Amino acid sequence: MKVDTTILGLDDERAKEMPYIPSMGIYVVSNNVMLNLLCDKFPGANDFGSEVIPGVTTIGMRNRRVIALKSNQVSNYRVAFGLVSGCTHPIMGPGKVQTYLYDGYWEDISTIEALYNANLGITKKPVPDISFYDRSSRIYTQPRYLPPSKMLDADVTDSVIGEGCVIKNCKIHHSVVGLRSCISEGAIIEDTLLIGANYRLIDIPVSNCLNSNISKIYVLTQFNSASLNRHLSQAYASNMEGYKNEGFVEILAVQQSLENPNWF
Repeated sequence: MKVDTTILGLDDERAKEMPYIPSMGIYVVSNNVMLNLLCDKFPGANDFGSEVIPGVTTIGMRNRRVIALKSNQVSNYRVAFGLVSGCTHPIMGPGKVQTYLYDGYWEDISTIEALYNANLGITKKPVPDISFYDRSSRIYTQPRYLPPSKMLDADVTDSVIGEGCVIKNCKIHHSVVGLRSCISEGAIIEDTLLIGANYRLIDIPVSNCLNSNISKIYVLTQFNSASLNRHLSQAYASNMEGYKNEGFVEILAVQQSLENPNWF
């Protein structure tokens, strides 16, 4: 949403740099208020952001104050909404809609292109969009207890490699390689987001890219096959430069077959 952000305390110059306030889709609602809104006030509503939140402002639960956190490191403010009831805080008051302006790292990954750009952003130099090594901003994920990735005679530059990978005699540049990926001899991977495997097929490499030329691929996901070369022929160059829409991307989805039913 494009607004005049000078109302948030920004000067004219910064307001021009930060004109948008997208919703993060995060809502904090007390239980009794939620039941009242959904059961009594707006029983036919299907969407919180476009129906319930605008609806509560029309019945008097309007903002009393907006809290703004300012930062030069982001281009936009992000908004989280809160609905409170019975609060005695002098700022929030009882039964009011409040907004919290978040200026930390946040990216919308609702499209394939956005997902690709967000992942490749961690390879930026000298400062990535988000760091996994910042003690003050820790990242939590599901532990998988995989062995470290093994690289044999590989040329890997400006890239992030996940756990449990085997990479040998190949070239990888400006790419993100997901966990449990196998990149074999002669493969060239550039500007690519290669999503790995959440599960491992017993004795079958998930993405054995042998003699493949993969460039500017947005998303490749695990397919239940011995090699991605079934879908990307040898020496196949897939250059996505110049495309603006997302219809050209073939998503190789995770599937389980009778031939390989064992996952762990």
